[in-house]
Amino acid sequence: MKKTVLYIIIVMTLCITGFTACSHLSKLHHGGASNHYDGEHFHNLVIDSKGQRSAKDFLTWFFNRNLEPWTNLTNKTNTLLNKRPTSLNVTWVNHATVLVQVDGINILTDPIWSERASPFSWLGPQRQMPPPIPISELPPIDAVVISHNHYDHMDLASLEQLNSLYQPVFITPLANKHYLESAGITNIVELDWWQAHSINSVKITATPAQHWSKRTLFDANRALWSGFYIQGLQQSVFYAGDTAYQAHFKLVKERLGPPSVALLPIGAYKPQWFMQRAHTSPEEAVLAHIDLKANISVPIHYGTFKLGDDSPESALSDLEKAIVTHHLDNKAFSILAPGELLSVKP
Repeated sequence: MKKTVLYIIIVMTLCITGFTACSHLSKLHHGGASNHYDGEHFHNLVIDSKGQRSAKDFLTWFFNRNLEPWTNLTNKTNTLLNKRPTSLNVTWVNHATVLVQVDGINILTDPIWSERASPFSWLGPQRQMPPPIPISELPPIDAVVISHNHYDHMDLASLEQLNSLYQPVFITPLANKHYLESAGITNIVELDWWQAHSINSVKITATPAQHWSKRTLFDANRALWSGFYIQGLQQSVFYAGDTAYQAHFKLVKERLGPPSVALLPIGAYKPQWFMQRAHTSPEEAVLAHIDLKANISVPIHYGTFKLGDDSPESALSDLEKAIVTHHLDNKAFSILAPGELLSVKP
């Protein structure tokens, strides 16, 4: 009964926000058709013949959730962040938020410091632990990359604060600009897949991902989703964004080269019948690491919000099993605590 009432509240509130947002649809992308855009909606390179999960599928999962017991990860709060390190530094903040420091340029991926991954302060997935680094104690942020418009990846409250504190450039896939403009952000670069934007010696390329987009009831797949390949003079970082496992990992390696570090999602993968079309399981993250021929991979997108039925423990356990199954070196993946820094020399 409680779940039924909760679902009715969710639907009603989304309807209200959906009607409010409907007026913005005229500002979305109107470019020509491509291999991932039909003139109105974006789609994946590999189109699932069964389509996206339906509302019935969602309700089936929602009313039959089998949440695993959850033990919070331990934040590492004593990290001293160098403002402009000479080496490649990667600091996992939490969820899909990573501080990438390369060639003296500081880049944040999908920053979220809010208590909930939701349009509401009282409803939606709640943070299980505080961020290990206050947003005001970050080094000067030069760029923020935003992979897509889901609330756990495009958190407007955090973006507004970053804009006020650091005035970075905000880099997004196509048709996401108007969401940021609604938060008063103006320094925005939109990229199609394989397009790039450079900051000094650092080149940031939007790459394909196997996912979808939706922020209201009326804008499903009207905005593009992506990963990002961050290329410095000698070292590179691939941020996969939010994605299922597909052939695009090999495409990234073929077109841009094996990354020094790959940031790969491993959470929100259970139940797989529901999650597999949009999220990467720990074993699939291992396959992505192999496809990319990455030097080191860092698991992300777990341990912060209960988006799936899996727990941090099962995600890491399944990752470790897959590393053994696929005969990888035990240094192939660097498992960081939230707030922990990985420094990689050329």
